This record gives sequence, C-alpha cells and structure tokens, in this order.
Amino acid sequence: MIRTPRTPSQSSSGTSQSSSGRDSMSPTSSQGDLIPSLMSLTIHPPHSIKPCYKMIIGASDRQICPLNGMPLVTIRNNSEELLFGYNKKKGKISSHTCDACGPLSKESNLQPVYSVFHCQRYVIFARNQEAGTVEQYVFNSETGGLEQVKIDELVYQEGISYPFMAIGTEKEFIQWEGKQWKKQQLTANGWVKIEPKPVITLKTLETADHSSDELAEPMRTVFCQHLMRNILIVGSRVFRFNENAQRFDKVHHSACKNKF
Repeated sequence: MIRTPRTPSQSSSGTSQSSSGRDSMSPTSSQGDLIPSLMSLTIHPPHSIKPCYKMIIGASDRQICPLNGMPLVTIRNNSEELLFGYNKKKGKISSHTCDACGPLSKESNLQPVYSVFHCQRYVIFARNQEAGTVEQYVFNSETGGLEQVKIDELVYQEGISYPFMAIGTEKEFIQWEGKQWKKQQLTANGWVKIEPKPVITLKTLETADHSSDELAEPMRTVFCQHLMRNILIVGSRVFRFNENAQRFDKVHHSACKNKF
C-alpha cells in the first residue's frame, strides 16, 4: 500500500477545525456571548394604571347610614355611583341599600318639563317616571346634581314644556335631544357637558343624620405603590375595589397600612 503524505496545510486545517469546534462548545465562550445580550435588555418600571372610578368615604350627604350606623363608601364613575356599607362584625364591605339610603335615584328617572326663576334660583318641574308624579328640583352648582325641593307657592302648569331651559345662574342649562336630555354649561370655550349625578330626594334629606360626623372605626383611602391602585383602610383591614365584579375584596397587605 502506498500512503499519501499529508501536507502541512491539511494538518493545520484539521487542527484548526478541531480547535474551532472546541471553542464553540466551551462554557467560557457561551457566557461571553450572553453578557452583551443581557446588558441590552431594558427593564421598564411598572406603569401606574389610572382607575376609571373615584373612591369616596361616605355618600353624597352622609358618612353613616342613619338606620343601622353602618359606615358608607361610594364608588363613582362617569355614569353612576355605587353605594357600599361596612359591616364591622363580619369585617366585610358589601353593596348597601335601605329605606333611608336608597337605592340612589338617577337623573334618567326624571323628565324635566320647564323651569321658573324663584327666590334667586331656578326651580325645575320634572316628571318622576317611577312615581308617576311631577316634582320640583333645583340644580346644585357645587355637586353638579339635582336636589328635590317642595315650594308650595309654585304650582305646576299643565301644557307648558320647553326643550331648552335654564337651571343655574352660571349659565347652566338642560337641553332635550330626541328622547334624551343633558345638563350643560356655556363657557368661554363653548358648551361643557355636566355629567349625570345621583338625585338628592326629600326622603334622603329628611333621614340624613348630619350629626354623625365621626366614624366608629377610622376609614381612609390611600394610593398603594405596591398594588398600583387606591385601597381602602378600615381600622386594621385593607380592601381593594374589584372593578370587574363590582365589589370590595379584602387583601392581606400591611405595608401601606403600617405606613399611613
């Protein structure tokens, strides 16, 4: 047998390939490749999600239910208000309705007919669709809502109906659009819509316990940097509002409770 001698180039080439293969499999090379890729990663801080609701201690005209002394909490968004009560014995916050507190009357239950100017304010005559009666209301410029009144010298006049009527002294009006009506204010920049609010009725005002200014158990709302949302602290308990389920859930979280 005649052997063909290997040339130096062939030998070095094989050695080079073998060495190259070993380098590609070496742990040192793999770690070196990972370092630049890890350094290129950008870690973004968590973004604060602004809730689409506002958490308020108490209701529109009280902090405590006048019938059972239950502390109240209101969740307000652009279209409605949800009322909750805190049960101290059970340590829970649940939806609250009673003869004194509601359910809250809505503006959608009213049909404004016309308004008259009386004693430096506008009085609105409106049909209550649930009760089937015509009632009197005034506009509260501070809350943006309607409050029921009873002025005996003002008598409802049948046959009068206006699609556009003044309700406030700061250029606030009610305007009908088809079967819907809205509150709005004329400003230097044009018309600004006044969002619907729960209606304050005479029954609400008569049963309100205005002397109950202090709660039996302290309640406060704070923004939690850990949960990135508003939380409600009641004594030693912490709650968060579940937007999807429309309820308050208890959370085991002490960092913000101890801080505040």
